[in-house]
Amino acid sequence: MGRLDNRVAIVTGGAKGLGKAFCFALAKEGAKVVMAAHRMDEESAKAVKEIEAKGGFGVTVDVTDEESTLRMAEEAVKKFGLIDILVKTPPSTMAWAGSLSMRFRRKTGTGRWMWGPRAPGSAPGRYSPT
Repeated sequence: MGRLDNRVAIVTGGAKGLGKAFCFALAKEGAKVVMAAHRMDEESAKAVKEIEAKGGFGVTVDVTDEESTLRMAEEAVKKFGLIDILVKTPPSTMAWAGSLSMRFRRKTGTGRWMWGPRAPGSAPGRYSPT
């Protein structure tokens, strides 16, 4: 058993470099990993296939676009039911600096999810739509 069994992690910039290393380290510890990449070139597609073999999946995301990040979060929740961990790796860190936390909350009145502080009454560091 790993230290992160059944935890769900999103890693931005996850298909290459440091982000890829984070993805595989998290998967090795038992996490279900969402490998988020800006573009899916040949190298990225290969990394996604490797993470899929470990129970995760890959998604294309533009971290500078709110709709794109919402789709990423919704895909993760649809597949795994919740999100526990967010790892922001360069170059995504610059785009998201100061605008994200590791938790999600419900956007008031819309039924959509957005990045933000922990929702009242929810467990610290864990997001679930229910």
